[in-house]
Amino acid sequence: MTTRNITGVSLTIGTFGTATADTVMDVGVAKLLAVTPDDVISFSYQITQLVDNGTPRVSIEFFDDWTVALNDLTTEGLNALGLNTELSIGQVNWGAGNVTQVLSYDVFRDGEGTRIANIFPLSGTPLPDMQNNVQAQAFIDSISTITPIPADSPLAAGQVIPFSSIVGLTAFQENEVLGTSGDDTLEGTDGNDLLVPLTNSSEDVIKGSNGLDLVDLSGYQVGTADFYTFDYSGLSAGITVLTDFETGESSVDKGVNGADRLLDAHLVMNWNFGDGIFFTGTDFADVFNIKNHPDSTWTGIAGGKGVDTFNIESGTIVRLSYHSGAVSGVNVNLQTGVVSNDGHGSTDQINVTSTSTRIEIEGTAFNDFILGTARDERFILRWGDDTLDGGGGNDTLRYDRSGVDGVNVNLATGVATGTWSGEAFTHQISNIETVNGSRAGNDFLTGDGNANQLLASDGNDTINGGGGDDTLQGGGGDDNINGGDGVDIVHFRLNIGDATITYGETGSATIVSAEGTDLVRNVEFLSFYDQTIDIANLNDTLTGTSGNDTLEGFAGDDWFIGTQGSDVIDGGSGNDLVLYEDLAGGISINLTGAAIGNLAAGTARKASGGTDTLISIENLHGTAGADTIYMGATSQYVFARSGNDMLYGNGANINFIAGSGADSVFGGTGFDTMDYSDDGFDGLGRFDGLGRATAGVQVTLSGAGTGTAIDNWGATDTFSGIDQFSGSALDDSMLGAAGNDRFYGKDGDDTLSGGDGNDALYGENGADNLRGGSGGDLLAGGAGNDFVVGDDGDDTLYLGLGNDVGGGGAGNDLIFGGAGSNAIYGAAGDDTVQGGSGTDSIYGGGAGTNQLFGNAGNDIIFTGQGGDLVGGGTGNDIVRGGQGADSIYGWTGDDNIGGGAGNDLIRAADGADTIYGGLGDDNIGGGAGNDLIYGSAGANVIYGGAGSDTVLGGSGSDSIYGGGAGDNQLFGNAGDDQIFLGTGNDFVGGGEGDDLIVSSAGTNRIYAGAGNDTVQAGAGRDVMTGGPGSDVFVFGSVAAIGVGARRDVITDFGVDDVIDLSALNTQFNDNSGLLGGGTLSFYHFAAGGLLIGDANGNGVPDWVLELSGTPAIVESDFIL
Repeated sequence: MTTRNITGVSLTIGTFGTATADTVMDVGVAKLLAVTPDDVISFSYQITQLVDNGTPRVSIEFFDDWTVALNDLTTEGLNALGLNTELSIGQVNWGAGNVTQVLSYDVFRDGEGTRIANIFPLSGTPLPDMQNNVQAQAFIDSISTITPIPADSPLAAGQVIPFSSIVGLTAFQENEVLGTSGDDTLEGTDGNDLLVPLTNSSEDVIKGSNGLDLVDLSGYQVGTADFYTFDYSGLSAGITVLTDFETGESSVDKGVNGADRLLDAHLVMNWNFGDGIFFTGTDFADVFNIKNHPDSTWTGIAGGKGVDTFNIESGTIVRLSYHSGAVSGVNVNLQTGVVSNDGHGSTDQINVTSTSTRIEIEGTAFNDFILGTARDERFILRWGDDTLDGGGGNDTLRYDRSGVDGVNVNLATGVATGTWSGEAFTHQISNIETVNGSRAGNDFLTGDGNANQLLASDGNDTINGGGGDDTLQGGGGDDNINGGDGVDIVHFRLNIGDATITYGETGSATIVSAEGTDLVRNVEFLSFYDQTIDIANLNDTLTGTSGNDTLEGFAGDDWFIGTQGSDVIDGGSGNDLVLYEDLAGGISINLTGAAIGNLAAGTARKASGGTDTLISIENLHGTAGADTIYMGATSQYVFARSGNDMLYGNGANINFIAGSGADSVFGGTGFDTMDYSDDGFDGLGRFDGLGRATAGVQVTLSGAGTGTAIDNWGATDTFSGIDQFSGSALDDSMLGAAGNDRFYGKDGDDTLSGGDGNDALYGENGADNLRGGSGGDLLAGGAGNDFVVGDDGDDTLYLGLGNDVGGGGAGNDLIFGGAGSNAIYGAAGDDTVQGGSGTDSIYGGGAGTNQLFGNAGNDIIFTGQGGDLVGGGTGNDIVRGGQGADSIYGWTGDDNIGGGAGNDLIRAADGADTIYGGLGDDNIGGGAGNDLIYGSAGANVIYGGAGSDTVLGGSGSDSIYGGGAGDNQLFGNAGDDQIFLGTGNDFVGGGEGDDLIVSSAGTNRIYAGAGNDTVQAGAGRDVMTGGPGSDVFVFGSVAAIGVGARRDVITDFGVDDVIDLSALNTQFNDNSGLLGGGTLSFYHFAAGGLLIGDANGNGVPDWVLELSGTPAIVESDFIL
């Protein structure tokens, strides 16, 4: 076989059609090789496609029959990593007339937006030097066209192209050594070899030899355990090993002995499949570079003799093995990376740059000393009396090795003993969190106070977790496992259906399976492949016989099935239930703790015969007959089922589920509930035997907690002493009375009316109608589209998740909108409305002082007749003031705000807002954003705020403040307005009336408009037009006038206008120039229409004021 090599440049660039198209992101070296039969000396290709930029995609004849590798990854290897490849041959025209014929082997992954273009020059102008992104980008940008190679070229498509005609192509012949699908040892010659090991059942050994050798690993099988050992121990010089997942390179530099390339080595390192590669070094100084490996890879290294260096730069598992051939113990300090004795008397250096790297140190058969780091590390201690300090991190000590008999590992005492290949050992250990026991011995594994993992395999093992939250595993055999303190879990290597579990005391169980019989104690969880169960809180079901039984529960929530006979039932701790559903006739039960008539305390007398004694029972299910049940002080609920039952409460909070039949329920002193939420099941997930409810419940109260109810099957219940009522899944109606009623509608479209009193109504699911009635009520709509009205009183309303209609009614109400798009009416009183996250319509209503907040969503808010406070919220809101003096805050969003009839305060805050001042004297602030503000009829104060605002003052005498650095447009319109510019470049129109306009910084255009206006120039450049009327132009400083290009301009100075320079303390010298000599003066340069002034008396101009149209100027035109 002949191997041909060519070297090029690797460019990571953005994919065509993306935002980063043709942008170079990384540069590297590209290496392409092809292994062909010796008699293949040429090739040809055909163009299969021309892409948008002209690049010709090609297919090379017999290409698929060759072994082709890019940076040591074959085409099949690239595809196995999820990478696609494309092959192109074309002519690149670049720079100043340069032409190069190239082969490009592109690699990319779908959807990533980048590709790696591996470019190899074939002929023509040599490519430029591309050592970095800048140089490579310059080359890419200089490309003018990419075309097919011209037909008359010897490299054109369809031509027979000799390999020897390719620039830079090297070739050498190899001796071929083929392996089998079994376990092989392959060794080359002193020449150049091609070694093909194929797959294996356990291990293939490839012995390093002299020459330029190529090892083709592409014959591996995905998902099988393929393991390869590369043994270079017989070479006469040190080696340098490189495996780099980023570049794809896997190589061994053998120095004077040649070099190896390992094709597809990356694909046989996945420890999830049992794959791995092991390198055995030489007796000389070796270097091992493990770079950019993913977490799923496994690499083993035995450096051998010599001063070796291990550079590990990735989050992988790397085993450094020192046992082979060692003549003394090793001293490994992973914190410094120094191995002061490698077992052969040499010193190694271990350099680890990634905190996620998991180093595994395998020691010798002598006395080793090993010190770990804060990383998660693994250790294999062989026979010999070793000392191990794992350091920080979660460290693992492994005895799951061939030849290890049972071990006794105690993390609390720091001692591990056992035998390995018949040799006894004692290991001193500290800072170890995980222990893997032997493969088949009888192990004793004991944890410490930390969270340990103690994992045994086969054998009859004894495991004690100690303190901490431990993870324990017995494996095969009959194991005894004690979790100790903490929350512990025991793993079993089977499904729960393959085990028989017998529970004992809390946290104890016996598990019998094909793996053996295990006894666990003080354990909280048992974990199987398909299920994890909590054995610390077991809920048991116990069923008696027809005789006289004694049933005792555990600590969990137990169920007892009541049967014939006189039984003793003790629930123990937990929330326990007795079910008498299978008995014929009724039953009489007394849980009160005192005799009632001839019914003793703590007994259940059955109509079918027999009397039970009940101890520590909280819940009851009655029979299908007429039951009489007295609940106790610790009772929780009773389900009476069918029949005309009589149920009595006590001091506990009882949930009465009366079922069907005409029942009588008497609540006690606790907080009791009538529960009609029957769904055909009994609350335990079982059919209750009553059949589906046919209609909603109708509850009518005649007094506090007293009244009647037509149940879901049409029977009429009577009740007294009931504190709250829970409806059904159908359409219920509940009508309250004078008391403080509490109704829960549950599912269905319910109608709940509180009546008098301070009621609490909860619609829950469905489109509900809630009316609070008089009193201070609490109403919550729930999930449907509800109608919720508080009526009289100070009510609190929660409208829920649907698109609700809510109204407070009379009183000072608090209303919350919820998630839907709601219509909310505050009505009379001082109401507070909090809109929800939807698009709400809020109406303040009435003459009260309301607080209305839209919150999230694009809301519409109308105030009432009083002086309301409004907060629009975060959406684009519409707000309209009413009759009163309202305070309106738009908050964020692009709001539309109208002030109404009163003297309103309006603050828009962020967003591009539109504001209408209304009929009163309003105070308006635009806030941040580009706002549009209308002043309307009153005498308004308007602040534009930050942003480029447009303000129109209206017919009143307005005060307008541009504010901020934006470019504002400010219009006074009618009225005697005061307009104050911001620091940006403003445009001002004073309009009709005698206006005061005060400029600031910026380049401004000012039209004072009709009327006798006063314009005060600012520090910026002002171009001022006074308009009709007698106008005054005031300049308060030299800076206010300016000079040169920053000078101010008056465009229409006339005989009725005046210029006020009194602040400058200067004198007019007609058209005769500056006076100088210490006298401050100015003069009229008539030809240029300029007033030129000296501000310090030195005769040099300091300010210039331009008068357009060169008007005639006299001293009376000035105020000095």
